Amino acid sequence: MTAYFCSSLLKIRPGQRIDEKQKCILYLAANQHASCQIVVQQSGVASLVVDDTDLKRAGFGVELFEERFIRCGEKGLFPDPLVPVENKVFHKEQTILYLRIYAPKEMMAGFYNGRLRIKNDFEECALDVCVRVWGFAIPETPTCKTAFGLERQWIAALHGVPEHSEECQQLYERYYEELLRHKISPYRMPYPVDDPRATVYMDDPRVVSFQIDELRVPYSTQKLKKCLDILRSKKTWFKKGFFYPIDEPKNKSDYQELEKISRRLASLEPNYRLVLPHYCPPVDKCYATAYDGMLGKVTIWCPESCLFDDANYWTQSDEQDLSLAPKLQARCNAGDEVWWYVCCGPAGDYCNFFITMEAIRHRLLFTQQWMMGVQGLLYWDVNWWGEKDGTPLNPWDDMATVKFIDPNLYGDGSLLYNGTDGPVSSLRLETIRDGIDDFEYLCLAEKLFGREKTLELVSQIVTSLTAYTTDPEQVMRFYQNLGQMIEQALGKEKVAAKAENV
Repeated sequence: MTAYFCSSLLKIRPGQRIDEKQKCILYLAANQHASCQIVVQQSGVASLVVDDTDLKRAGFGVELFEERFIRCGEKGLFPDPLVPVENKVFHKEQTILYLRIYAPKEMMAGFYNGRLRIKNDFEECALDVCVRVWGFAIPETPTCKTAFGLERQWIAALHGVPEHSEECQQLYERYYEELLRHKISPYRMPYPVDDPRATVYMDDPRVVSFQIDELRVPYSTQKLKKCLDILRSKKTWFKKGFFYPIDEPKNKSDYQELEKISRRLASLEPNYRLVLPHYCPPVDKCYATAYDGMLGKVTIWCPESCLFDDANYWTQSDEQDLSLAPKLQARCNAGDEVWWYVCCGPAGDYCNFFITMEAIRHRLLFTQQWMMGVQGLLYWDVNWWGEKDGTPLNPWDDMATVKFIDPNLYGDGSLLYNGTDGPVSSLRLETIRDGIDDFEYLCLAEKLFGREKTLELVSQIVTSLTAYTTDPEQVMRFYQNLGQMIEQALGKEKVAAKAENV
């Protein structure tokens, strides 16, 4: 038996040879996760036991997963689901494990050493792990805004329970919590705004957004007023709630509906928050651009990421339109928020969350987000498992979730898998959380060193939405060095503050 480490930013495919590392060094702040992969080779099929008591004894949260493969048509097998390991793995000659370590928010800075002991039925090997905890913590409330779809109906269908049953409610709460653990706020809380049980979620500092559903036609003005009154009763609640009445408007009818909704909302609450994802100008040219049709109505701007490069990306025009980013910066200066989104597009060299895409591109999307001055990411779904022309109610067998758009697109709108009694995470979801933490580092660096200096640093790994490093080690080194810079700068600030107090 042999075992070795490799970067968490690699997707190791069956039979792939990679550089072997006998020692792993993980760098993280307090209240942050870090991870790596362990490849175990055996001469035959035998049971594996992994002993991680050293790291747990030091105070870290330690979780171990076995990576499973998903067939992506002619593209072959790709690792994605992460099945929790309950001490033993009974598997094949090659097993890939995913080690996830969490440093609690009260963890002291410094170096921590541990050893993983891996045994099978016949022999044992040991791997050394060093964890470097920085002298600062990631905030409990993410700076990066998120709003991801989570479908109750597909949870019910795949777990075999009625959609409106207590069993489904409990499952939905587990899925919701799993996303919060990954610093992602789902569209819908487990309970609507006017249900007293929603209070615990609206108060949760990890929840940065939630959709207010009471806008769907026909809707009761009385109920809408009640929800707005509840949200206005606490400033933090009001800042989290948003309306999402229309998705990707395309024609005059959509914009007329937007006009009607925005007028009604303004009459009830002038400072309403309304998001409207969009990717194309009106097809019937009722407005020159989508921006013109939304101005004065939308308060959370949310174009598809590629539109920052070219507002004509999805049109037949050959003329590049770079006007959107300056317009959105002006809206941000006026007090609006700016988010963006990815879905079945963009593809090509743009970063996205497809299973067949390199993991580094899942993570660097958030570095690009900070670079472009975008405050949040909207993603349409994490468990789209039941579309008639999509996944046939089994993401483990078929992750071509949007066959009606592209039968060769895998994992779009599906970042989770259904486990025995709840959600199963994925390599992509773990990498997304790492990207959200990267965003946190960059925001902290901007406060300490200024935006211009931080942009200069970022140019080492990302220069545009389609130009970036593809070297996982370079990304790891960059954020390692940035963590060290932040730690040193904060240390100097503390010394200066003490001296001033004296």
